[in-house]
Amino acid sequence: MIADKNNLINMLNNSKQNLNEKLIVLWGIGNTAKLYQKDITMLESEGINIAYYTVSDSSKWGQTFAGKLIIPPQKLKELESVFVIICSMNPQMTSEIKDLLTEMGIENDSIDKVIFSRHSGEVIECFDMLEDAESKRVYFNLIKARMDVVNPPQNIVSPDQYYSLPQFSAEDENEILVECGAYIGDTIEAYVR
Repeated sequence: MIADKNNLINMLNNSKQNLNEKLIVLWGIGNTAKLYQKDITMLESEGINIAYYTVSDSSKWGQTFAGKLIIPPQKLKELESVFVIICSMNPQMTSEIKDLLTEMGIENDSIDKVIFSRHSGEVIECFDMLEDAESKRVYFNLIKARMDVVNPPQNIVSPDQYYSLPQFSAEDENEILVECGAYIGDTIEAYVR
């Protein structure tokens, strides 16, 4: 897909859902849910009613996570106007959860799709800050992969991840490069070479 601004806007707008009237359950209490707590609090401040968490692990049912009760997935069928936000970045796990929820007739989406679509202006603002077409293409494809919870396409992976853009191979005696890495200096050494 061409990484132009209109495609990004359409992708974000087509993903928007009105969740303010829904009872929200977050699926997952692992690393993604922990990492996203600030964003989840932000969603609540925007009027999203996060009622529960759910997980497959029955040993967690009845406990709390981030102040919310963890319920069994089977209880989702008993809730009215429920929408599940999946807190996982694992493509296979997310696909299995989505399939199960679809089979149960429960609306759902990934946490990144919910956040990115609700904050599309900020996503587009970042896109606009990028100056070259390659950076915009990579950014678009990363946002799409995150929203769809799939691995990023191989065509955005560069074998020379640090200095693959043409600007880094141009020679300009007036150029100043600030390298802020903290490993052993191998990146700057490669650049100087």
